[in-house]
Amino acid sequence: IPAVSGGTRRSGSNLMAWLVKAKKGNIQVRWYDRNGVRHSESTRTKDLRRAERCRLKKELELEDRRDHPDRPVPTPLIDLFRLRIEYLERYNYSWGTIRREDIIHRNFRDFMGDNFHKTPSLTDFEAYKRHRFETGISPGGMNVEIRHLSSTFNWGAQQSPPLCNRVKIQLIKENDEERIPSFLEEDEVTALLSATLESPVRRFSFDQNRDEDYYKRYWHMLFSFFLETGARIGEAVNLEWKDLNTTRRIVIFRKTKSRKNRAVNFSIDLSKQLNAYRKDTDGRVFLHNESGIYLAVRYYAKKAGIEEREKCHPHTLRHTFATHHAINGTDPMTLKALMGHSSIVTTNRYFHLANAHNLPWVRK
Repeated sequence: IPAVSGGTRRSGSNLMAWLVKAKKGNIQVRWYDRNGVRHSESTRTKDLRRAERCRLKKELELEDRRDHPDRPVPTPLIDLFRLRIEYLERYNYSWGTIRREDIIHRNFRDFMGDNFHKTPSLTDFEAYKRHRFETGISPGGMNVEIRHLSSTFNWGAQQSPPLCNRVKIQLIKENDEERIPSFLEEDEVTALLSATLESPVRRFSFDQNRDEDYYKRYWHMLFSFFLETGARIGEAVNLEWKDLNTTRRIVIFRKTKSRKNRAVNFSIDLSKQLNAYRKDTDGRVFLHNESGIYLAVRYYAKKAGIEEREKCHPHTLRHTFATHHAINGTDPMTLKALMGHSSIVTTNRYFHLANAHNLPWVRK
């Protein structure tokens, strides 16, 4: 393999890196460690100027590693993000969490470009925030990405050996209006549940073996379950019959976001619907995955005329559960336990919403 360029020794250093052209045309950077073992790494480019920059960065990295042997060796972003996703899948994180984190990883990796092989600095994260604001992301959406990226890099720093350094990224200050969750009013809740019984059935590829009346009752029961228990979509998908007691009318959520179990009561009417439905199934309570439930909520919300006001999704039903409890006099600590929040600050958003709206159907 012909050599492309050689590295010059730096003063006081016996390290050197050089470039060679691989068989497929890409240029590699090679070097010897202090034990005389040769290493090679692809620069992922055929351009000599870009490859030369990679070679110089590699020499600086080797010198820094020699001067600071205890410092963790930077892991390429593509490897760090891959290991993080494998970790989430291994510990059964929800499909939505894994998908969202993978999208955020891709956005950040695309932004870093040719610098994917280095550990990002705080300057890189600030530049990424400016870049995302230019694309039109909201402060709340930016904070979601910051939390996911911070979690990924801090997780990597805790591994043995460490994959990267810890980072502390400053969150964006959000306006109060942006933090107010959307919810359905009583007439909209009635319209949504009526739409499940009156509108044409929303079918999926694996639903064709059931009659139309079955799925009308199924979606009515599922939406009622969200509205009466405040369940997250992942909690509903993973719910099993052993955690659902229709006699005592209580459900126990085990696979929760906060990793803590919580119990919630529901109505007699929902208990009757669940008992009638249980004759047809066993094991998991709800047979659809998160994507199917999300599409069904959007479909029936559109049929009920709710989509004309704003976007409706399964988490809107959870916001509705919490807001109605706050408006009707449930105390903050009780609502915090029902919602499974880790912090009372998150729960207080619903009480600020109830006070700000001064809705006419507030219980006096």
